[in-house]
This record gives sequence, structure tokens and C-alpha cells, in this order.
Amino acid sequence: MNIKEKIIRSKIERLDPGKNASLVEKLQNEVERSPVPVEQEEAPDEKKKPSERDDKEALAAPDIGNFRDLDVEVHLRSRCLGDIWLVPQRTSAARFEILPEELDFLSLILEKFNARIIGVDKNV
Repeated sequence: MNIKEKIIRSKIERLDPGKNASLVEKLQNEVERSPVPVEQEEAPDEKKKPSERDDKEALAAPDIGNFRDLDVEVHLRSRCLGDIWLVPQRTSAARFEILPEELDFLSLILEKFNARIIGVDKNV
């Protein structure tokens, strides 16, 4: 049972069949029509490795544009790297700033070379 079906069934339970007969019937028809998703398991050899990059993970130009349109800064704190700021544009602040396209590029490099970050210098 998917979430939509659960919601509809919950609504049906709360309705009075005598007063809301047409609505109950409509909701029951909706439940009967809703397709039941079939989960398909991947074969063990076809499963992706954790390091494999999915195209959905890459930041597209519209994603970067949307982030810039929000005009926000995201403050990240890492135990090994310290404070990092994800910013739409560079500022002159004395802090480590990274742009969204640099973040995406960095993740590609780390994956491509099976690497990890061992140090960060501030870009002031």
C-alpha cells in the first residue's frame, strides 16, 4: 500500500457513509484505480558501487542558477576541515568559501581519482 492509498483510506474511515456516500464511493474508486508499484530488485552484479556517480547527483546549470537566485550562504562545519561556506558568489570575507560549481567539480575529481580531501587552504 502506497502513501496515497493510505491517505485515501484514512479519509474514507473518517467519513460518515450515510451523509457522504458519493464522496466515499469516489474515494473508493480512486483507491481501486491507483496502481500498486512493483519494486524491482537489481541483480547483485548490476548494483552500483557506492563510489559510482549517478547523473541525478550532478549539479546542472539551472540548479546553480536557482541557488544563486536564492542569494543565501550555507555554513557547513566539518570536524576535519573546519568551517566551509557555500556561497553564490565570492565575498571578501576571511573564510573558506566554495561556489556550487566548484563543489560539483570537486566531487567529480574525488570520484575519478578515488581520492579523499586531506587538507584545505582558505581562499582569502
